[in-house]
Amino acid sequence: MNGDEVLKTLKWIGITVLLAMLTVVAINGSLGDQSSDGKHLCIVQSELDRSGSGLTEVADDRKLLPVTDVELKKQAVQLTDQFIVTDKKNHTVNVNLSVNADLYTVENVLDHIVVITNAGNHIGYVRTWFAFEMGNLTEDEFKASVLLNQNSAQWTWGEFTYGVQIGGVRYAVVCAKYNTALDGGATTSPNLLQILLKSDVANDTANRLDGNHDGKYEVRAYSQVVSDDGAWSQVSKPWNME
Repeated sequence: MNGDEVLKTLKWIGITVLLAMLTVVAINGSLGDQSSDGKHLCIVQSELDRSGSGLTEVADDRKLLPVTDVELKKQAVQLTDQFIVTDKKNHTVNVNLSVNADLYTVENVLDHIVVITNAGNHIGYVRTWFAFEMGNLTEDEFKASVLLNQNSAQWTWGEFTYGVQIGGVRYAVVCAKYNTALDGGATTSPNLLQILLKSDVANDTANRLDGNHDGKYEVRAYSQVVSDDGAWSQVSKPWNME
């Protein structure tokens, strides 16, 4: 912010790394062995929202409330920040983010900007799994109530799976795959940008989204990387999904 580097604590919700021709080298952010030529692959996941002229780590206590405007409008915003994150071995990683994004301008929309940084020195291919709390809503109710602002230009989004149980709470789960290889030291464009609850959602429906009744809206992100784009079949899905 204002050009200064800010130390941010990385939320290690879930990182998995697979380096081709090696064993799995990182689970939940722990860095593993290098290959014989000194190449290694490791990613860090940053979850951010806007704060003033910069970005800050996503808070843990946010509520998802209906937006205030029926007509949803977006505006182009330049997301620019430089900050440092630390991995589980206390290695520091510099993140330089400068991207254009179309963001909703209505009140009560939640920013949830997720980017992945390749902290290694080996090219990688990345994907991020997202789990959005859906409480006891049906699939149709969830789709009619919750709207995501997704980056579909640089990321390919799969189909949702609804009603996935994670810690006794039901979630809607989807995977986004980055369209290009990620060089060592580089950061992706955001995959997820914002989450909003539509303006016509009834209070009862909004309350039923809170599956564990803690007054918060839960979003989980779990990023994975491989060194060969054809190696995804060797990587397990998170949250005990088949």
